Amino acid sequence: RGSRSRGTPSAFYTVANASAPPTLDVVTNGDVFLFVAGGTTAGKSDASVLVGINNSALFHRSAVSAGRLTTSRLPATFAKPVEFGFWAPNSYILGPVSHKRTVSLAVDPSDSAVVAVSGWSSVATNEGSESVHVTFDAGKTWVDVTANLPTATGVCTNRERCGKWRPSALLLLP
Repeated sequence: RGSRSRGTPSAFYTVANASAPPTLDVVTNGDVFLFVAGGTTAGKSDASVLVGINNSALFHRSAVSAGRLTTSRLPATFAKPVEFGFWAPNSYILGPVSHKRTVSLAVDPSDSAVVAVSGWSSVATNEGSESVHVTFDAGKTWVDVTANLPTATGVCTNRERCGKWRPSALLLLP
């Protein structure tokens, strides 16, 4: 997260060493909710892998992009978490300071170009549909793989009334 007082934007920064100032990689136009660092690209270990997500964008860097962080639009816009601000310096807040996660991200451990995302469409209402999308090309194109997941989860089994299923974690296996 950037700092208004320092005049720095929300972005990914690279820190070469402890004495060097951070260098700006890419402005994210908002917070990054989840990220994964390090991985495998084209069958080879790739320390440059960096994959992140906010409510509307996927950020992806790997050896394939020559170490350049690219930004792609997500297939859906997800809700932003509810955050409660501090009203005064050194004050205390009783209770949660966030609505927790509203998005999920998984990166294939054998190929960083394969990424799965899911998220809540709203934290204010229970409206909207939940879905799971996968990209096989680092965010250039997306495939909706939701299929019968609501039924397969068993959320509504033997219930007269049924709420929404909320994807809260994803895992990709090689």
